[in-house]
Amino acid sequence: MLRIEPLSNGRVKLVKDYKDPLTGGRKRLSKTVNKATRQVQKQVELLLDQRFEREVELSTLNNPHKTLGELIDEWLVIRKERLKPSTYRSQITAVRQVRSGIGNNALLIQLNRQFLVRYLDDQLYKYGKLNSNVKKQFMVLNLMLKYAVQVGYLNDNPAPDYGSISWKKEHKTERQTYPKFLDSDELDRLLTYLRSKDPFIADFCELLYLTGMRFGEAASLQPKNFYTVDNHTYAKIIGTLDYSRINRQKATKSDTPKTEASFRSIRLSSRALEICNKYRVDKRNAEYLFLRHGYPLSATLVDYHLSKAEKELKIKKRVSTHTFRHTHISKLAELGVPLYVIQDRVGHADEKITKEIYLHVTNKSREQAEDKIELL
Repeated sequence: MLRIEPLSNGRVKLVKDYKDPLTGGRKRLSKTVNKATRQVQKQVELLLDQRFEREVELSTLNNPHKTLGELIDEWLVIRKERLKPSTYRSQITAVRQVRSGIGNNALLIQLNRQFLVRYLDDQLYKYGKLNSNVKKQFMVLNLMLKYAVQVGYLNDNPAPDYGSISWKKEHKTERQTYPKFLDSDELDRLLTYLRSKDPFIADFCELLYLTGMRFGEAASLQPKNFYTVDNHTYAKIIGTLDYSRINRQKATKSDTPKTEASFRSIRLSSRALEICNKYRVDKRNAEYLFLRHGYPLSATLVDYHLSKAEKELKIKKRVSTHTFRHTHISKLAELGVPLYVIQDRVGHADEKITKEIYLHVTNKSREQAEDKIELL
């Protein structure tokens, strides 16, 4: 409750005592005013309450003067230690944009949801950036600020909710409306083209299609990763290739694959085994199966060949190494393989794109079956 203390100059001091939650002691806050009307007293009491709450908040923080730039530098060191190099690199661009857009000197305690919503909206509409770009900024901002709460630089995470951002309504191009996998004719033409240009690249891409492996999983296959049980040969996926697009000579195999669900053994078909055996010959002591000029295969090189093939064959879909993985999923769905079996084979615990492909293929099969009813 406010106390009124008259001053010798005719003004009055409005005083309120608080209990410090950290020390248990008393804390006195005051404000001097000309007149202590009822309305003024209400306004001053509200002001003093807010000031006390702010002081308590600051007193609980490890470093109330921590800047965004300092947080980013600290967070990146930890991320680099915990993430695979490829994942770390994918976040760096978004972090740089956040650093540039908000500023190194911004105090963490001054960041609030309203400011961050306005910042992200500006990125979308003022600077014309795509949803995909701003979503990456949104993600790293949330992760960094969550870390700031964990280490005591903030009491609450000021990152806005996903739904509070005015995301653009982006219309898909004609190319984007096409399925993310190849039909049988496209697959045959593509592999034939690659075989005429570079049989090694063709074999590698065919293996991606036959097994549903990610590029890094197949590129990091080693002779010791194969085993046979009951006359069936399996490829054991226990890691992925961490490589630099600038210098593939520095490529190394990680101790773990992309996700926990990615640990798996893939049964090889006779053709997949034929391809693997072709490159396993005399490589029992080699580090990797698929080497080009003595170094691990580069995704950039394979995508270069695929881009050329896409244009020359006039394939309307965007073709990359990942397209073969999606095509593998689509073919299994056509064969009636249950979704959970497909997810287990390709190492997806709960992947949206796998479900999208599966539903697309099964719905198409259902439509074709219903059309044939007319023939009864």
